[in-house]
Amino acid sequence: MILRRQRDRTPVAWRNGAGVTEEVAAARAGRTGDGDGDRIAWRVSIATVDKAAPFSRFDGIDRLLMPLTPAGIHLRLCGAARHVSQFDVVAFPGEADVASIEDAPGARDLNLMVDRAFGGGELVRSYVTGARTLRRRPGQEVVVVVALCPTMRYRGAVLEEGDAIVLDDDRTVILSGYGSVAEATIVRATG
Repeated sequence: MILRRQRDRTPVAWRNGAGVTEEVAAARAGRTGDGDGDRIAWRVSIATVDKAAPFSRFDGIDRLLMPLTPAGIHLRLCGAARHVSQFDVVAFPGEADVASIEDAPGARDLNLMVDRAFGGGELVRSYVTGARTLRRRPGQEVVVVVALCPTMRYRGAVLEEGDAIVLDDDRTVILSGYGSVAEATIVRATG
């Protein structure tokens, strides 16, 4: 299924219980050993950060985080305070000591996590102005496009904020409308 509606996702507790997340799309690596069942190859999710809290630890995973709420997010990243503005991206290893450091009820962020043994990823904000054609480029494993505002359409259907389109084959997708989307791209390691 290419379209993943936000309303169909069920929030689940973080691994450490300090927050909740909604899985947008994911692939498993088929290995165990991370303490939580099969290890992820990659995962795109939207987390709600309601309070100052440590982030869950994910050894061997590279993480990219994009705040979705206007106030952004205040983090403690490896001992240093850092403010990340809305739609900016911060990268950090899953082993890092990271925590939200301010109460921000309802703060949400988009997360891309990729197992280093599987490959790498990129998370960027882009704009649609009228129409935009989306497809995977050579070498890309998957592209997940998340609507950041409720002004996009796909095949005539309105995309609500948080709805996602998963491009994991050679189909072409045309978005229409005006506004921002987040593009999470996963590339499998070669060699």
